[in-house]
Amino acid sequence: MNKIIKVSITLLLLVTANSVKAMPDEAREWVTRMLQAGQSLNYKGNMIGIRGSNVELMGIVHKIDANGEQERIYSLNGIPREIIRKSGELICYLPDKSMGLQGKLFQDQRFFPAFTDREIAKLDDYYSFELGQVDRIVNREAQMIKIQPKDEFRYGYQLWIDKETGLLLQSACVDHAGTALERYMFTKVEIDVPIDDAELEPSEAAKSGLNWIQVESPEPKDNSEMTCKLENLPVGFELVHSMVKPATDKQQMMSQYVFSDGLSNFSLFVEHMYNPDDMKMEGPYQLGIVNVYSRVMGDNRITMMGEIPQITAKTVAMAVSDCQ
Repeated sequence: MNKIIKVSITLLLLVTANSVKAMPDEAREWVTRMLQAGQSLNYKGNMIGIRGSNVELMGIVHKIDANGEQERIYSLNGIPREIIRKSGELICYLPDKSMGLQGKLFQDQRFFPAFTDREIAKLDDYYSFELGQVDRIVNREAQMIKIQPKDEFRYGYQLWIDKETGLLLQSACVDHAGTALERYMFTKVEIDVPIDDAELEPSEAAKSGLNWIQVESPEPKDNSEMTCKLENLPVGFELVHSMVKPATDKQQMMSQYVFSDGLSNFSLFVEHMYNPDDMKMEGPYQLGIVNVYSRVMGDNRITMMGEIPQITAKTVAMAVSDCQ
């Protein structure tokens, strides 16, 4: 569930119909169908997430009606954590911390297997797309699509799309050797079914005894407001939004810059007026599929984080200079 709570959450693939102009016709049609299904279908079921030796079971309920898009994701094993997204808000139930969090949901914060609508230019310059074999997922025929990076700075993806409805049934993030780093798949699913409002409400186990915190989500700022120089950025990645928010210790402020190539995303964090004596870690480290690289530069701590190869994290972190 921690994977899904992440601001950069559940597998996030940012694809639009406009982004696939140079793909083969069949691949374009499948990606377009997948987008339409994720944004228009009611569905519910159980999912499994596999990251290394970690296995997580989750339930998901997704509804589209006159009120817009609503979604509930809840743990089926371990601590009964839940995430609910509705009416532009993200609500997190964390009974292990006796805490509930509620805040504004940015437009690009969505969950598996939904995808955001975004203009993406020249996606095919950085990835190749091809149709794989027809497979069978949860007793349904699924068309596989392979998305392979053209350089070392991105991961690849494999998608299994339901032939009948276009819904994404399984996804995998893979390294350059084709090894799955992370996989999500339905183990049970009902598609295009009525969803009762009660199914989108949290369980008693999740909501009992919580202390609620209202999270003030900063609004994304104009792209031009980056206060650091950043040279030698891997080709294709562009700044999509930035924000300023309290740092971890709440005493100083931190800038966050979010970059995307249209499919892969990472965040660059700059903690201003940082005390180097407080530095507990410098260099590379890994959090599951997320690679991180951290360094101190003057009075600033630079941290790169994203579902990208370690070489990308280091390259970007080391390319930062002259922060104001």
